[in-house]
Amino acid sequence: MGDMTGALSGLLAGFFLAVIIIVVIFAVLLFIIYRQLVQIKGLLQGSNFYLMTLAQTLGDRKAAARAAMHHLNLKEIEAIQFLNLLQMSFPEDEEEHH
Repeated sequence: MGDMTGALSGLLAGFFLAVIIIVVIFAVLLFIIYRQLVQIKGLLQGSNFYLMTLAQTLGDRKAAARAAMHHLNLKEIEAIQFLNLLQMSFPEDEEEHH
């Protein structure tokens, strides 16, 4: 009987240890994912502000919306190059003629 109880308590201890390890791993993964999301959100907020000012410069909401859509599918450097190209395509001195 004693051996049975020892084996059962060993099994339970192993089970709880496994549960604790799994919970810790999930907590770490969630933390990492959360940090990544916060960084991405910060990038998007920065780029949205940039796109809004670009939209005001261009006076064209559709172009800014397209730029925003492109930005979400591009890498950060590619998006910056894309926005720079857009700014070159619509020089600011055109705004004086409106």
